[in-house]
Amino acid sequence: MEDKWSKILSKIEDIEEKNAELIDFLSKLPFLSREAMMENILKDIITNHPIFKTLGITEKKVYSDSKSEKAQIIKQYIGDTILIIDKNPAKKVFFLKKFLDNFVSISESDKNIVLQSLKNTEIKDLENKMSSLISIFEINNIE
Repeated sequence: MEDKWSKILSKIEDIEEKNAELIDFLSKLPFLSREAMMENILKDIITNHPIFKTLGITEKKVYSDSKSEKAQIIKQYIGDTILIIDKNPAKKVFFLKKFLDNFVSISESDKNIVLQSLKNTEIKDLENKMSSLISIFEINNIE
């Protein structure tokens, strides 16, 4: 009877080992993020759909238009924020904090450090620093 139990335990150990190998293998596979998958699907639709082909719309045209539009929106957002700060210097920290709140990838403690740096920056230099932050970190909801 004990021989059967040892065989069963041995089989269970083998299954657990194979399961661990499978998990390890799956963890090493390159999975795309949701955003990357959506981008690939969009590229495929633009490239292969007959409507886009007949209209002469290419992937390059769609992406260049959206990138330049986004750059304009970002530039306008920075300009508007600086204009508000320039008109209301007493609330500079408030508006800079509001600007930094749009960065989801920066922790609160890091935002406080960046805020200290930005609040001591002169208005003329603020645009460059804000643009640098936007180019380094992901910004949300600026439209």
